[in-house]
Amino acid sequence: MSYRDSRGNLVESTNYVFSEEDRAKAKRTLEAQQAVMSGIDSEIMPLVQKRFNALKQTADYAYVFARGTEGETTQLVKVRKKDGKEVDKIAISNNKPLYEIDPATGSIYYVYNNELRTFKVN
Repeated sequence: MSYRDSRGNLVESTNYVFSEEDRAKAKRTLEAQQAVMSGIDSEIMPLVQKRFNALKQTADYAYVFARGTEGETTQLVKVRKKDGKEVDKIAISNNKPLYEIDPATGSIYYVYNNELRTFKVN
């Protein structure tokens, strides 16, 4: 270790606060943590970025329930907010459905009679 004394002179010291074994262990830990961070950067960050971008895009669309005409089922309609144009719709066999929209993948997860149904919207 090197440091400057009170007169500004550079002083080399071999008196370390931590033992050689502790320093080697800290170095191995640091290298392992760097490997984990590298994996996060290369594998997880693209997924996070995709999810983030999808969340930004949800401001463009709204999902609205519409009752079908006689003989039709209830529909979940995807509407573009900019112009109010209907983009997509799916038939739902329930007037009070339990559903979740995943904007990153464009999927709708819908529970009907203890069954999970998945729809891919455009």
